[in-house]
Amino acid sequence: MSARSTTRRTGLALAGAAALLLATACSDDGDPTPADVEPPTVTGAPEETGPDGGEPTDDAGPESEPGDGDVPAEYEGVLAAIDLAVAEHDGAPAFEVDDDDDRWEVHVAVGDDDIEVHVSADGTEVLSSDRESDLDSDDRAGLEAAGDYTLADAVRAAIAEYGGTNPIDDVSISEENGSYAWEVAFTDDVEVYLDIATGDVIRVEND
Repeated sequence: MSARSTTRRTGLALAGAAALLLATACSDDGDPTPADVEPPTVTGAPEETGPDGGEPTDDAGPESEPGDGDVPAEYEGVLAAIDLAVAEHDGAPAFEVDDDDDRWEVHVAVGDDDIEVHVSADGTEVLSSDRESDLDSDDRAGLEAAGDYTLADAVRAAIAEYGGTNPIDDVSISEENGSYAWEVAFTDDVEVYLDIATGDVIRVEND
């Protein structure tokens, strides 16, 4: 046998072996093996689902109840009453508030006058507004020292310091050793004294 015939037979044998390997690489039903399957192309982020396969859930919890910032709901009425009394007199500063038989008595300084404004308990309605008297010298000096720090600011700061929910009894300007402070009294006889201009807590008394 010639060398050329031997080479040809060897080539045919190799070709047959390659065909056999290709046939066994496929499954019985002719589907390609996993190695021959190209992975699908993914576009965009995967869609989120909930634990049961439905819509995703919000783990952030329920939203907080509406109110005046972090102030408990028990104090929304007095703060609304102060804001309404001030608005009733074109932004004149309030310097005193008292709980007066299921309504609020808010005092505002209009020029040289002490104006007494009666507001409903929920702070939504002005019931009456009358001149009480001349503005007291200590109240005038206290308001000048307070600057932009308001009675409502002092009430919020005192509530945060107090940490309870007993109603406010009254708020006023207190003169102490030649300086002034906001004095916020609660119905359980706790009194919070705040710096007139900054709201920093000076002391807390419990009678």
